[in-house]
Amino acid sequence: MDAILPCRGINLSMNRLRMAGIPIDEVNDTVKRLLLRSVEIVEHVGLNPVVLTADRLVGEILPSVELVFDEGKSLNNAISVLLEQKKSNLNDEAIFLMTDLPYLIEMELLALKEMQIDIVVAPSKDNGISAIKSPMRFLSNIEFGPKSFDKFVGFARNSQLSYRTVISDGFLFDLDTIEDYRKWKGEIKQFR
Repeated sequence: MDAILPCRGINLSMNRLRMAGIPIDEVNDTVKRLLLRSVEIVEHVGLNPVVLTADRLVGEILPSVELVFDEGKSLNNAISVLLEQKKSNLNDEAIFLMTDLPYLIEMELLALKEMQIDIVVAPSKDNGISAIKSPMRFLSNIEFGPKSFDKFVGFARNSQLSYRTVISDGFLFDLDTIEDYRKWKGEIKQFR
């Protein structure tokens, strides 16, 4: 089963942190470490990582991982490119997993992977989407942006698909804002 991991690019992701004044090298290092950690977790639970990116540098960092390149316009556009490339596999189950989840642990992803239901969706704390397990064709129904979790659950209900929501700390906390970043950095310092 594929695990789809979006990473616009090492120098392109986490724009809110860049605009908030976090040093560029620090943001780039965070993006890189979280991407590498996500790939490691995905591989440890027996999934095939597929990284969606607009950045050739990602290929240098992950030379043995399948990459799908897009223009970096939007996450919805990247998923469209992915689905076009995987059109012969659209009925295969896949997991879509955001790569900005610093507290995600293998057990959480494994639990999501092993659920036997049409759709499994894990929200982030701000009502976004951290992960989805579904047939790949349903990924085109994700509307990223505000309330993407509610919108996707609405799609599942309207389509009369069975679904389950997974709520856990590793999926809830994502690094979207400067406040998230400061909290995460503060917790890291406490353990040193």
